[in-house]
Amino acid sequence: MPDTNKILIIDTDSLISIRSITTENSYFAVNAFSNIFTVGGHHTLDIIDEDGKVNRTFPIPGEKRSGGIRCIRKRSDDSLLLTNYYDLYCIRLIDGTNVFKYTSNTDARGIAEDKYGCIYIADKVQKNIYIGSPLMDHSLI
Repeated sequence: MPDTNKILIIDTDSLISIRSITTENSYFAVNAFSNIFTVGGHHTLDIIDEDGKVNRTFPIPGEKRSGGIRCIRKRSDDSLLLTNYYDLYCIRLIDGTNVFKYTSNTDARGIAEDKYGCIYIADKVQKNIYIGSPLMDHSLI
């Protein structure tokens, strides 16, 4: 995706591309839900429709040392978890306000969340998985 302005919709059973969406910008990460996509690029998170048109843009604060948003996950409370190489952000989808930020000096890449709200951060360099409590802005386990 970063080299083109396209999103490919792929059938997960056959792994065949069933649709291509041309976007206004190029992106590193995508997350689909309902009829919209959240897509991450350099210093921004865009909300785009299924025709590739940007409906909203949220600036991501402090994202100067990375190459862009790498992973996006929607939470059950309509906030988003997103990560670049070093930072994990949680922002509210409705207005883009920052809920919390976790910074690592290593290569925090993948993110997941369990049914209890614990957040798992995969670190590529350290080869560790860090676990954050449901109230991650208050404590990190």
